[in-house]
Amino acid sequence: MPRNSLKLNPQQSHKQLLIAESELNRHLLIQECQEAVAGIRGLTEDVKRVGTLVSSLALLIEGFSTLRKKESQPAPKRGWISSIVEGARLGTSLWAAFRRK
Repeated sequence: MPRNSLKLNPQQSHKQLLIAESELNRHLLIQECQEAVAGIRGLTEDVKRVGTLVSSLALLIEGFSTLRKKESQPAPKRGWISSIVEGARLGTSLWAAFRRK
């Protein structure tokens, strides 16, 4: 406020108070927006963690169900090359799942 504020009439002093209040409200609004953004970022991180967990669990369940299907069915005779390829596929999918974390 200017030094000569003592010489202001009531309207001018009221105007100065409204300007000061407006500045205060502007700063409070900026602070609240920053807090809301931080909360949203935290929420998205939680959702990402849950998504990673669900993805890993789905992969694990799929692996178990594949093993159960293979145990219940008689194993057909396969060559060693197809066994290596199947093992490589399983290893690659597991690597990709754990690499995402």
